[in-house]
Amino acid sequence: MARGSQIIRIDRELKEFVGERVKKHASQTLTNLHAATPVDTGHARANWRVSTTGRPPEGVIGSNESPSRGSLARGLAQINAYVLRKLQPIIIANNVKYMNELNNGHSSQAPTNFIQAAVAASNKGR
Repeated sequence: MARGSQIIRIDRELKEFVGERVKKHASQTLTNLHAATPVDTGHARANWRVSTTGRPPEGVIGSNESPSRGSLARGLAQINAYVLRKLQPIIIANNVKYMNELNNGHSSQAPTNFIQAAVAASNKGR
């Protein structure tokens, strides 16, 4: 019995450790993406959205005329509440229709491939 309880304890501790690492990495990635996104109206920056359901977030929030506020805090709160489960990733997405153009360098405020650079920067900190 003692051996079985040790295995259960190790399994639980490993899941907690991995879950915390996943949350730390996702939080850094979201923060990097948010900071790197060029701002005109704030709509693109406000649409970095988080899903912990295993499905990408759908739609956009706010508009160019009335961008949403508090998206970074909401996303970080979702990540913080995440519990590691089998095959349930944290997904960070931005569904603003012009995000590809921004990432392809159509803004003087951010370099081409700023999304890839933001993700790569969070990978370096792991």
